[in-house]
Amino acid sequence: MPPKGQRKGGKGGGKKSGTPVEGGASHLHLDERPIKALPVKNDIGKETQKLDTQLAKNRMGVAWIDLLKTPNKLKFGTYNDRPENDAETNKLIGSFKDSGIVSMKETSAIPIIIDPKRIKAGLELCANFNEPEDVPMLELIDRADIVVASGQHRLSAVRRYTQGLEDEYRGLEKKRAKIAGLKNITEEHVETYNDIREEMGRIMGVLEGIGKWGVVVYNSVTLLAKGDQLASHLSRNSTLHEYKETEEEVLITILRRIYVVYKAAPVEVKFTAAMQELHEIRKGKDKNARLQKVLHNDALCLILATCLLQLGPHFRRRPELLVTWLAKSIDVCMGLFVMWIKKRCQTLRQLGSPTTFPDHKTVEALLQKAEKGDEAAKSEVHELRQSILAYGRDEEGDISMWAEVMDELDAHAITAFDEVQDSMEDMTSTYISRLSSYRQNVIEALKKKWSLNDVVKGGDNKIVQHLDRVVARVLLHLTPDAEEPRAPEPLIGGFMLDMCGPT
Repeated sequence: MPPKGQRKGGKGGGKKSGTPVEGGASHLHLDERPIKALPVKNDIGKETQKLDTQLAKNRMGVAWIDLLKTPNKLKFGTYNDRPENDAETNKLIGSFKDSGIVSMKETSAIPIIIDPKRIKAGLELCANFNEPEDVPMLELIDRADIVVASGQHRLSAVRRYTQGLEDEYRGLEKKRAKIAGLKNITEEHVETYNDIREEMGRIMGVLEGIGKWGVVVYNSVTLLAKGDQLASHLSRNSTLHEYKETEEEVLITILRRIYVVYKAAPVEVKFTAAMQELHEIRKGKDKNARLQKVLHNDALCLILATCLLQLGPHFRRRPELLVTWLAKSIDVCMGLFVMWIKKRCQTLRQLGSPTTFPDHKTVEALLQKAEKGDEAAKSEVHELRQSILAYGRDEEGDISMWAEVMDELDAHAITAFDEVQDSMEDMTSTYISRLSSYRQNVIEALKKKWSLNDVVKGGDNKIVQHLDRVVARVLLHLTPDAEEPRAPEPLIGGFMLDMCGPT
């Protein structure tokens, strides 16, 4: 076979730049056509402007609230659960000391999201803060929480600054009282005493109305009509950005978008719709290697969005929602871990089912009979266990109902099982004893949180009936079955994830 350069009559097989052809001309040409503007892919600026315009349509006006004395709890983290950063809070406190507090200003006002029906009849909000003295105090007709889109650092800084001033005032008060109690007073004492009085007066002046802060009020009904995209944008779109959005916040925003689509879709196509949304999101994201690695694991993202994120703050600060940890752990049995989480979260949904089930007292009595050897009771208990496992998707409960109790349930798991991790689920007297203590504490915690301690059998309140049935299922689930080789494990939480997850 001849060398490559001698094939086809001795001419080279490949085209080389500038290769002369007959007549000495080149077959290559530069594109000399006029350059035209191309559409920008993923134009963040235009998208932000579009969302800002939509936000403006949902703005009701401005008012003020007393951050330190409001009867309504300020609820942060609904749409942006960025953790507090002490360094940023300290910067704000430093700004308060150096430049004073400018709270009635558009750039420092706190955005809140409320239903217009909650505002006291006749109260007229101002359009802006141009005339601060005319801005009204926000008055609501209830004591329900106020959802705050952003501003936790401002609130934290005001609280800490106020505490510092009050501590300083009390210290000066003691010095003043000590001088006043002296029998022999010198001129120096008098001068110090008067200086202290003046400083105390200055502090009182700063403290007066220190909690009064401007708020921009947004209509929750219209803002959330098509999902929480606008609310999420509002929570990140403050002109008073404390610091750059982290990888975790980007991930959380993505997971929330996925869950909105998942929740709105029909039962039979929920996961398909969520998967499509994830694929669309992936196309428009920057080439952040770690984040992209996480986003390209479909099963992981769906579990995070539809399970762990819905279980509230207990999981929000854990490694399972940290981009760096996820990216490193994806190659370490992550598939098995995802399936493990999915199964445990399905258990929570089954236990939270709204379907008919015996109440807690009935199940408790039934278990006692079964333990004493009553065959009919044993049979009924077995049927109840099987009914829980047989629930379909449309019969399962909303997993987010567990968010408010996760921290306490996990604390009970740590107390009960931290020293017996090597014998988890063993049918031994030690483990069964720990499980019994854990089960009792879990039942009491749920009854207390859901105000079920005084529930009367046969009550008409459907919400209370549902919660009582959930407690009944939990009691049954955490009670060992003598026919099974393994005892129940604790409900999913940080303790279980630490014990079973990738290291």
